[in-house]
Amino acid sequence: MKKKILGLIIGITIILSGGGLFLLVQYLITEQTETPDNRIAIEIMTYSLEQVEFYQDIAQVFEEEHPNIRLDFITTSGSEYHDTLELLFESEQAPDIFYQSGGFGIMAEFLEKGWIQPISFGGNTSLEFQWKERFPNNSFLEGSTNYKNETYSFCHDDLEISGLGYMFFNKDVLRDAGLDPELPPTTWNGFINACRTIEIQTNSSGIAISLSPNTQIKRIWSAIAGSSMTNRQFDYKNGRFCIDDPRHIAAFEFIQSLYNESLVWYDPIDGYDYNKNLARQAMATGLAAFYFDGDYIPSVLNGMGFNSTNLDLGVALPPFPDNWSRGALAKGVTGTGFWVSNQSKHPEEVWTFIEWMTRPEGYYAQEFIKRDFGFLAFANNSGLVDDPIMREIINISKSLRVTYPQPRIFNPELINSSAFAMGSQIVAILPILTNAILNNYDNFTLIAQDLANMSNKIFLDTLALEYAAGLNVGISNYTFPDWNYDEDFIYP
Repeated sequence: MKKKILGLIIGITIILSGGGLFLLVQYLITEQTETPDNRIAIEIMTYSLEQVEFYQDIAQVFEEEHPNIRLDFITTSGSEYHDTLELLFESEQAPDIFYQSGGFGIMAEFLEKGWIQPISFGGNTSLEFQWKERFPNNSFLEGSTNYKNETYSFCHDDLEISGLGYMFFNKDVLRDAGLDPELPPTTWNGFINACRTIEIQTNSSGIAISLSPNTQIKRIWSAIAGSSMTNRQFDYKNGRFCIDDPRHIAAFEFIQSLYNESLVWYDPIDGYDYNKNLARQAMATGLAAFYFDGDYIPSVLNGMGFNSTNLDLGVALPPFPDNWSRGALAKGVTGTGFWVSNQSKHPEEVWTFIEWMTRPEGYYAQEFIKRDFGFLAFANNSGLVDDPIMREIINISKSLRVTYPQPRIFNPELINSSAFAMGSQIVAILPILTNAILNNYDNFTLIAQDLANMSNKIFLDTLALEYAAGLNVGISNYTFPDWNYDEDFIYP
C-alpha cells in the first residue's frame, strides 16, 4: 500500500504558473501509479486528512486478504479536493474510486462530465440484489445513485445520525457556572439565559461560532433554522425558497442576539471571524461552553488531543423556539459516497473492494465506528459503538432529523430540469448570513425578502420555460401541503 497526501504540495503549486502546476501534478500522478510488483493498484481519493492512519490500516488488512490488489489512498484537504480531482480527470489520470456526497444534483453533474461508470457487481445481478439488502430502504434511487437501472454509487453515511445539528458543550464550564450539565438548555430563551449565566459566573463565553470562511455559519444555522422550521433554503410544504419566512428570520435574529449581548467567544487575533478549529478548541479548552457541529466531533476533538481524560464532553439536541411548533433537520431519503471513475481499468477489483468495505460487521465498519469517525448506512451502528457520547448521538438523532420529500422520486423528469438548481444558486445564502452578522445588519427581513424573490422568480420562470419546451415539470412537483416540518414524509 502506498499512501499519498497531496494537499500541501498541491496547495503550493497553485501559486505557480500554469505550466509549473501541470508538470508537478503530472509528476505526482506518475509517482502514485507506479506499481513495483504485479498487483493491481486501485487508487481511492478522499479529503479526510484525519483518517489517513485509518486508510493505512484498511489497506493493510484488505491487502492481506486480497494479495493480488494494492490500495493507494490519495488524501487532500477539503479545500483542495475538488480542484485536485478536476486536474486528475483533465489529465486522464483520475483515481479508480473517489468520494463525493450530494445525491441527485451531484449525479447529474458527474454524468454530464462523463466522470463515472456503474459498479460492476461482477456481472451478477443476484449478487447486486443481496448487496443492496445491507442498506436501508430507499437507499438506491434513480437519479441519485442509479441511472437507467444501473448503480453508480451508494450511501456511505447513516442519513439519520450523520450530519450537522448537534449541540456540544463543555460540562465543566456549565458546572462552574452553577448549571446542571445533565440538563442542558432546550429552548432558545433557556439557551440565552444559560449563556448569560456563564458570562457572569465564569471566565468563559457562552458559545463559540465559526464564521471563517464565510460558509461556516452553516454549523449553527443548520441547527437553529432546523429547530424552528427547516435547515434547507427551500420550503417543501409550500413549494418556495424560504429565507424570508418569519421562522427563518427569527432564527437569524436569535443568532444575531448572541453577538449583540457579547455571548460569543471573541478571539484576540481574529475577532469573531475565526475558523472551525479555533471554535472547537475554544469549547474543548473551556474558553466557551457551547458549540454546534456534526456527529463526527468526538473524533475530531480526539485528533486535536481532547478526550475523556481532559474534556468532559456533552451533546444534546439544539434548543427549540419557545413560542411556536418546532421544525426538524432534513434526513433526506438517499445520499451518496463513493463513485467509480469512468477512467478505471479495473472495475472487478473495484467491486471486490466495495463489497469488502461495506460488510455490516466487517473491518471497515468496525474501525470506522470504533474511531468515532461517524456512522455508516450499511453497518450495525448501535452494536459497534462503545463511546458513550457516540451512543448519545445515536439516541438523540431520532428526534433531530426527519425524512423530507424528494420531488424527483415522484417525477423522474425533474432530473432534466435546471430550475431548482438555478433558484438555489442565484444567491449564496450562507455568506450573506455571515456578512449580516459581522456587520450587525438591523433589518435582515428586507434582505431576506429580496433574496427569496430572486430565487423564486428564476425558479418559477425556468419551470415555465421548461414546461413550454415539452418537459413535464411544474411547481406542484415541489409542493407537499399535507406534510409537516417535524414529521417523516411517508412515501407510497
